[in-house]
Order: sequence, then C-alpha cells, then structure tokens
Amino acid sequence: MQEQLKIAGAFVGVIVGAGFASGRELLLFFVDFGVWGLVGALVSAALFTFLGMALAGLGNRQQATSHKDVIQAICGRYLGLFVDWLITFFMFAVTVVMLAGGGALLEQQFGIPALTGSVLVTLVVVAIVCLDVRKVILAIGAITPLLILVASAIALYAVFTREQSFAALDQLASQQQAGTRHWLLGAFLYVSYNIVAGAPILAILGGSAKGEKTAVWGGLLGGRRWAA
Repeated sequence: MQEQLKIAGAFVGVIVGAGFASGRELLLFFVDFGVWGLVGALVSAALFTFLGMALAGLGNRQQATSHKDVIQAICGRYLGLFVDWLITFFMFAVTVVMLAGGGALLEQQFGIPALTGSVLVTLVVVAIVCLDVRKVILAIGAITPLLILVASAIALYAVFTREQSFAALDQLASQQQAGTRHWLLGAFLYVSYNIVAGAPILAILGGSAKGEKTAVWGGLLGGRRWAA
C-alpha cells in the first residue's frame, strides 16, 4: 500500500503545477462553462484515473526505466521517436515558463530583479536534477497530501463563506474568458497537456513497482487524489 501511495502522490504532485495552484487553469477550462464545467471536471478526473492506471501498468509490464519504453510500446519505433521529441519539446517549453514564473515571483515577493530570480531558480533546479531522480520523485509524492489538504480547505472555505448564491455564481462564471468553445473540448485539452508531464513519471514508477497490480492501483489512487 505504501508503494501505491508513493506512485499516486508523485503523479498528482507533478500534475498540480502553478496553473492549478493559482486557479488559472480552472478558469480557462472549467469555470467559464458554469455547471457544465463541473461535468467537464468529472470527465477529466475519469480520464486522469484511466490514463494513470494504463500508463503505470504498461510501465510495469515493460519494466520501463524511461518513458521511451512505454511510448515505443504504444506508438511503435518511428512514431514513438516523434512522440518522444514532442514530449521533450513540450517539457522544455514548460520549464522555460516555470523558470520565468519563478523569477517573477521572487521579484514580486522580495524585490529581486526577475532575471536574477530566474537564474537563481535555474541553479536550484539544476542542483535538484543532479540528485537521484527517484528520490526527487518520492519527495514530490510526500508533499502531495499537504497540497490536497490545503486545496480542500480553501475550497470548503470559499463554499461556506460565499456572499452570492450558486445561481449568481454560475452566471458570473459564464462571463469569464474560456480557453475553448466547448466544455468537453476543454476537459480533453486539460488532460492532454497535463498527462504529458505525468506520463514519464508514471512510466518510471510503474516500471520500478513490485508488481503490475501495485502499479495500476497507484495510478488509480493518483487519479482519485486529483479528483479530490
């Protein structure tokens, strides 16, 4: 059970990034659609659960030591190479955005120039990468329960201290700028770009799990944790 929780925690910890923590992703992909946005959130939770189970289980069957093992098993040799490069490019873009965001945060909170802050964050990231990757992943998983508790507490506080009815909030939500034109497309897009970050982690952890059942349950718990 402990190994399953580690897989689940690492999965959620990777997916819950700055966009989720700030609420920006939720505004773009769910909030604008009102009640249907809640349905979209449930759809995305179901997809995350299924993909978490599938990727972790496949990683164990392939005894994956890299996400490439799982990608090639799904896409084949040549298409898998293209998908691998696509994931690498996407992760590079995400890294650049996060480093810039880290610099902006340090400037906002401590008055450090944004460029200097980005350099400092980059040095910290490089130092972490030089450590044992599995230990870093497990550390992310250990922090995840705290993230879930804080997010749940904030959500409950917002619900019980709201000053408007749910009908009024639904109307207000429909006035926000959406990232897509349809709630279902928003749910699929949200899952598709987030799973790119989670897939390599799931493949590696699934490959190191003691059995396929353990890996699958870890992915399942990860999807449920995200839904929570």
